[in-house]
Amino acid sequence: MEQDHSEFILPEATTIDPEAHAAFYQFNEQAGPPIQKISYDYLVIAPGNRLAYDQIEGFSAFGESLTDVFLGNRLRNYLHCDYKRVPIAITSDVFHEGKSAQLPQNMPVAWSACEVPPVEMAFS
Repeated sequence: MEQDHSEFILPEATTIDPEAHAAFYQFNEQAGPPIQKISYDYLVIAPGNRLAYDQIEGFSAFGESLTDVFLGNRLRNYLHCDYKRVPIAITSDVFHEGKSAQLPQNMPVAWSACEVPPVEMAFS
């Protein structure tokens, strides 16, 4: 992408102004990030997921994750600086496969499961 002078960022889009060729976004990996603006010639939006860590009791105080750069770096820093060599439980949340009824009936679906993160952590 760099050779094509393209830029890839992974934030949450807040507003798109197609007439001004501008998109407004913020990184939602931590609370209170500023809204930023980027101008574009072509804009590709790839909708992703938003994980509900606030719904997991005790996660904010005791949980760690590798699902994004901010949380991954927080875990890395914890392991390198504050880890006291106590047992660690490596888990994964329940994964529900399925296809939304709101999608077109003829849309192709790639079925997958999310088993990789806990396995990678266990072997690390």
